[in-house]
Amino acid sequence: MKEKITLATLHLATSLQVFQQVKEHLLTQGVRSRGKTGKCAYRGENNTMCAAGCLLADGEYRVVFEGLGWMTLRQHQYVPIEHLYLISKLQYIHDSTPVHSWYRHLSEIELRILQGEYNA
Repeated sequence: MKEKITLATLHLATSLQVFQQVKEHLLTQGVRSRGKTGKCAYRGENNTMCAAGCLLADGEYRVVFEGLGWMTLRQHQYVPIEHLYLISKLQYIHDSTPVHSWYRHLSEIELRILQGEYNA
């Protein structure tokens, strides 16, 4: 799958494909996505997106998502179950670890994917 993964295509993607899209996004962006309140945001200021936010097409994004974790969005039926745990882990890296440590944390997740831990 070479096209951008979105909620509509998440069920077709492998764990590695989801991971690679998020990793490339985060490391290229290089900053945490924050809203006007300063909290992490799916869609932040200066066109930034968080780890999970980069998996949302513009038409899939809803303002109501802000402030809710991926697991909570799943409980409300906004997002599919595919890759739920992996995306939650990636969202945690974005929201709760220093930007300078993202590469290390992402490398650890990648190794776990390659070992089959996150395969959906």
